Amino acid sequence: MVMVMRNPLQKRIVRELRTEWKKYLVVSVFMILTIGFVSAIYVTNGSILATAKNSQSIYHLEDGHFELKKKASAVLQKKIASGEKADIKAYYQKQAYKKIDATIPEADRQAAYKQAEQEIDSEYQKAIDEYDLNDSAFMSQKVKIYPNFFKETTEKINHKSSTIRIYTIRKSINRACVMEGSLPKKNNEIAIDRMHADNAGIKVGDTLKIGHQTFIVSGLVANVDYTALFQKNSDVMFDALTFDVGLVTNRAFASIDTTIHYNYAYKFTNQKGSNSKAAYDFLAALITQTETNNNKIEDFLPAYINQAIQFTQEDMGSDRAMCGMILYILIVVMAFIFAITISSTITKEASVIGTLRSLGYTKKELWNHFMIMPMLVMLFACCIGNLLGYTILKNVVVQLYYNSYSLPTYHTLFSWDAFIQTTAVPLCLMLVIDGCMIHKKLQLSPLSFLRNDLSKAKQPHTIPLRHGSFMHRIRARVFLQNIPAYLILFIGIFFVMLMLSIAIGLPDTLSYYQNNVSSLMLAKNETILNDENIQTHVASAESFFQKTLEYKTDSFREDVSVFGVQPNSSYVKSKQIKQLKRHQILISQSIHDKYDVQVGDTITLHGKYDSSTYKLKVAGIYNYSGSLAIFMSNTQFRSMFDEYAKGWFSNKKINEIDRDSIATTITKKDVIKVAKQLDHSMGSFMKYFQYLCTGCAVILLYLLTKLIIERNEKAISMTKILGYTTKEIVKIYIVPTTIVVFLSVLVSTFMSEWLMIWIWKAMMQRMDGWFAFVLSTYGKIYMILLVFVGYLFVMMLDIQRIRKIPMDSVLKNNS
Repeated sequence: MVMVMRNPLQKRIVRELRTEWKKYLVVSVFMILTIGFVSAIYVTNGSILATAKNSQSIYHLEDGHFELKKKASAVLQKKIASGEKADIKAYYQKQAYKKIDATIPEADRQAAYKQAEQEIDSEYQKAIDEYDLNDSAFMSQKVKIYPNFFKETTEKINHKSSTIRIYTIRKSINRACVMEGSLPKKNNEIAIDRMHADNAGIKVGDTLKIGHQTFIVSGLVANVDYTALFQKNSDVMFDALTFDVGLVTNRAFASIDTTIHYNYAYKFTNQKGSNSKAAYDFLAALITQTETNNNKIEDFLPAYINQAIQFTQEDMGSDRAMCGMILYILIVVMAFIFAITISSTITKEASVIGTLRSLGYTKKELWNHFMIMPMLVMLFACCIGNLLGYTILKNVVVQLYYNSYSLPTYHTLFSWDAFIQTTAVPLCLMLVIDGCMIHKKLQLSPLSFLRNDLSKAKQPHTIPLRHGSFMHRIRARVFLQNIPAYLILFIGIFFVMLMLSIAIGLPDTLSYYQNNVSSLMLAKNETILNDENIQTHVASAESFFQKTLEYKTDSFREDVSVFGVQPNSSYVKSKQIKQLKRHQILISQSIHDKYDVQVGDTITLHGKYDSSTYKLKVAGIYNYSGSLAIFMSNTQFRSMFDEYAKGWFSNKKINEIDRDSIATTITKKDVIKVAKQLDHSMGSFMKYFQYLCTGCAVILLYLLTKLIIERNEKAISMTKILGYTTKEIVKIYIVPTTIVVFLSVLVSTFMSEWLMIWIWKAMMQRMDGWFAFVLSTYGKIYMILLVFVGYLFVMMLDIQRIRKIPMDSVLKNNS
């Protein structure tokens, strides 16, 4: 009978697992939760995005929409649908000849015609520049037009007031996904957005007051063109708290007494070129067709830049990227912890390794042996983490998304991307980092291992320490011996502090803006009018002019409000206003902060619905951060712009103006809604995130301080033999770590704040609007305390570990 000798290295694996089970349990739990949560993000993201993409065709999502000042006739709709530009010059001639024929005697008409032709040529040249009529790259974009009219009014329930945008039931375009109940069948029924209903506590069967009428909620829906509830595309953040979208019957829509918005959705029948090219060409044609048919464009918004449609998908994409980055950083940190642990084990068991090498074990066999545990732990974490990611944690992430966005019903799909990112990549990272370190460590000869002569692999010289007391020198020596571990500790703490700066800084930022809302407003009430001639009797009211232009970067464009104000304005209090020369402006603090525009710079703004450009020189920065705004005198404003809106600043509510004459009003409620929505969506999550970061800090500190004590186990045993008490040993081995932790936390707090300000700015430059990142002094202190509370817990465990080290440990033979 042949006896097969069992590989003794396998016994060592079982023994290591039995003796170090606490360490491997902590690492496993930490990685399981991290991988599980990231896997849940990837799986949920992929499933929801796939559903959203399918729903765009199922529910017939628009390619864009435009709003006109007046209802478009059937003739105008047909012309717009053709995608062709109108003949502007022929239109000018027709209008001029018609006026001449009606007012000029026949004998004088020839002279009038000639004079009119000269004026028409001049106007046409302006139109060429304004509407880019000579664009050689223009391609007609045929579309199908869908009337998509809406009205906006108030929605009230239980003394809570919101703004609701009401459409008729849409059957051909932008159809709704019914989440609960049904679409309205009766004239007193309404279906509202599911997300808003959840936030407002509205259920099917509840009664709402819409304007002056009462409606019963028949159903809760998700609208394919409102996956995020943006009232205006220029809003910094969606508002599911005070903005709603409703659907009613045709008769109910007609009965609602408020201004109708003549909004039209369009779908390309055969799109030519990219989304931006097609939208630009269609807008060029739309401008000329409306101009020649006595109508005006109030709004134009292609779907590809519509935040109500795109924000959810873009935000989910950034979630995936951020979570993937967090996962990889944590895995790298864990891999280095394993690497240092294995390095310490190799150093501690050098004579055993030397003996095994002398007995014929190859470097490859030893490399495989030392790689088994980290790879097994990571594989176990990947399997269990992905299992949780597809089950329990997936439901948590789904709830987070459904608490923020108005999403249709979705079904979980298997994600190869999730498998690669949360299984293949982590295993490869662990394999490469730990594998390279172990390979380098095993290059020493068997004799070097037997002699415990590993110093050549570390450093050629020992740093002499001649100054200071014995305790100071021995603590310094402990620090120098553990620099690699302390370096990993610093990186880990910095990463934790960066995450804490997000978890604490975001609530701090929202709290700051809610508490300082008055500094974000030019007046308590800003009323924009539809008619320039409307007056008010409110004594504190002051008129202003306003126009919206676009500021463009290489990858982004956003709205900028241009204000023409009184030279001695009581609301825009700047002496520079009346000193401004032509084409000189003041910019708001928010433009300066967001785009680094300085005094003396020239910025270029563009018309929203034409090709006009305005080059303006910055003469000063006005301390106003409520919006991206530009200020000039009202005289300068009117000389620069032909079309604009008039409004009133007032610290008292203006009641005597008919609401049909008001385009929009801006109050404290409108300014603060962004902060409230973010607080509602992320406030509770940030609290949990703070605890998660603290837990992460505790685990990193536990693993690394445990490693430092284990590396110095023999030295600690020797100090006990020499008569040192536990308190004195703690001063030698715990105090250096405490100092490193304190300095790391302190430095990381300010480094993470600086980095977060930079990250926040980069993020906000891809979004409309601006508000700065704020991390209060209290927030910084709270960050430091959270980590130190975790460290105190770990330090107590370390003291217990030191107490348990026996005095005979130094006398034991590793073999």
